[in-house]
Amino acid sequence: MTAGLPASAVMTDIVHCLRPAFSPDGRRLACGGWQGEVTVFPDDGGEPLEITGLPRVQDSRGVSFVPGNDRLLTWLDGDPTIRVFSAVGEQIGSLPGEATDLLVIDEDTIATFGASVPGDTERAVRVWSLTGHSSRLVARWHPPSGFQARIEGLRPAALDPRLRYLAAGAGTEVRLVGLGGEEAGREMRLGTHQANVREIAFTRDGSRLASVDDEGGLRVWPVGSGESLRSLDAQVPTRLSRLAFDASSSRLGWASDSGALVWSLADPPDATPRLLRGPGEEPFGAVAFEPEGRWAAAGRISGSLYMWSLASPYPRVLQGHTQAALDLAFTADSRFLASCGLEGARLWPLSPDGGHERLVSLGEEYWCVGIAADATSQTLLVAAPELGAFLVQPDGTTPHKLQGVPPTTLYSTALDTRAGLAAVGVSAAFAAKEMAIHVVDLGSGATRTLQLLDHESVSIYESNVCSLGIAADGSLISGGDGGVYRWNAASGERTRVCGGDGLWGEMAASRSGRNMIAGCWDDKDHELLVVDLVTGAERRITSHGEAVTVMAMDATGERIATGDKGGAVRVGWATGEEPHLLLGHRDGVTDVEFSPDGRWLASSAGTEIFLWPLPDLSKPPLHALPHDELLAKLHSLTNLRVVRDPSSSTGWTIEVGPFPGWAEVPEWNP
Repeated sequence: MTAGLPASAVMTDIVHCLRPAFSPDGRRLACGGWQGEVTVFPDDGGEPLEITGLPRVQDSRGVSFVPGNDRLLTWLDGDPTIRVFSAVGEQIGSLPGEATDLLVIDEDTIATFGASVPGDTERAVRVWSLTGHSSRLVARWHPPSGFQARIEGLRPAALDPRLRYLAAGAGTEVRLVGLGGEEAGREMRLGTHQANVREIAFTRDGSRLASVDDEGGLRVWPVGSGESLRSLDAQVPTRLSRLAFDASSSRLGWASDSGALVWSLADPPDATPRLLRGPGEEPFGAVAFEPEGRWAAAGRISGSLYMWSLASPYPRVLQGHTQAALDLAFTADSRFLASCGLEGARLWPLSPDGGHERLVSLGEEYWCVGIAADATSQTLLVAAPELGAFLVQPDGTTPHKLQGVPPTTLYSTALDTRAGLAAVGVSAAFAAKEMAIHVVDLGSGATRTLQLLDHESVSIYESNVCSLGIAADGSLISGGDGGVYRWNAASGERTRVCGGDGLWGEMAASRSGRNMIAGCWDDKDHELLVVDLVTGAERRITSHGEAVTVMAMDATGERIATGDKGGAVRVGWATGEEPHLLLGHRDGVTDVEFSPDGRWLASSAGTEIFLWPLPDLSKPPLHALPHDELLAKLHSLTNLRVVRDPSSSTGWTIEVGPFPGWAEVPEWNP
């Protein structure tokens, strides 16, 4: 799995597809552009149907199929005729009307939005009968100043599929114009942007609409309310950019210079859009979604058509940290991801209605490296160096400071309300007595200190602790300078699990406290172990490489994940089979964490946090396939090939193979 897959299918023959549209059955894709032609592709990759000789102006031609899939409509702002073509490309009808936009209502009925009469600035909404070649006027509308009907990208308006409203941009406002009943002719303000509105689109059922402004501010609005459901960040629009929802209204598409952007509205609110890339540099036109939601299609102005499989897994990217994100923790109900960094702790809601990420307030500015989540409650433990250790609730309840923990250079944390314990480790101290693990009895508040040094040191980091866990029997596990240790919290005695002088250790326990993964290494040696904390049995893991720096174990103790200094994340069975490889980070991984519900694996590197959907571990990893199977799999994923090219500055170039169509959806997992 990678952070961004290239196009699954690319057609580089000159295809003007600035306004694509799939047929209702998904078996054909029609393309309209600037060149006075319409091209219709079949899903099997066969020869396309070309309709030529159509009028052209400096505007992109619209296309749409009727529900029966047997007729294609095409229109163009400035062309006084709406044309109807058969499945074989024969013109079988026309309507005497000009349309800026067109909406198919049923097999015989369409609605149009366009000039009242050719050349007029007044706009009209009409409903047409395809068989009767007749129309009725629904409403007239005088656009506000700034609405440029003849300039693509400067005419923000859309028809409600239920023909209740015309939505339009008026400066920074989104307005609804009533088209029938008591609201006919009434103009209402739905909401406001920070900049002038550029594009508008309705969902298929008309219950919501999306609008985007000059600066890329994107809002999703419920039609009956003036409060936006979602606020998103899009790239600044180009002249060709258009908004589009998919058939399920759960995805939103937008095009830019760098690629097509797709938001899943079921994703965490702070997730960035999925960037669908393709070779080239020219701007993309509109994004179209295949009716079943398996594919997205878009074309560049240069004349290339791109298709992307939306079924392939991909990480959601959370951006909000301005400095490095250093530690991660999921709440017990998997509703929030918490992160620690140099500007403090943040809470990331994972449900679409959870609001945006927010800083955890501790009453004053702070930074943190360690955050832990309880396995059975919503409580989090935040260690803020020089400030103290705090129990935090996601609902915003005032944090509770653990008074027995001194405000030194606090680093690692562990929390288990079942055992009634919280633990905080120190990472640096000038005095040996300050280098310690502080264990707090949550019932009484009493704090026990486990000394890490019995002598003065020349290094303030000697014996420091970077990771902590609490076993099911109440014992404490620590990782840091010298390796991984298991502590008797009552006596302060410890035994080494792995490591030695000069070695570093990291560990992560399962939420049950019955298992853990532990790693110990130096510049030469590297050991990774899965340990049964009940029986003491150990299993050496060699399949995750020798560059591992962080690790995690899932709630069941059956899966492990690691991150390495090169940015790779691996996830596999705790029994040590070849793990799946997750690529996308550009910096060394600072933490990995499983969500308790088994849906996500979170990883942090630099200022970014990735939420990876867990791969199907019952299938072999892609990179582990035999050579011939791997090549066959890669060929099924895309028709792009990287080939040697001595004339290229890089020595390589991208070659495009035959267009495969989209009848078969490639599977990422073998």
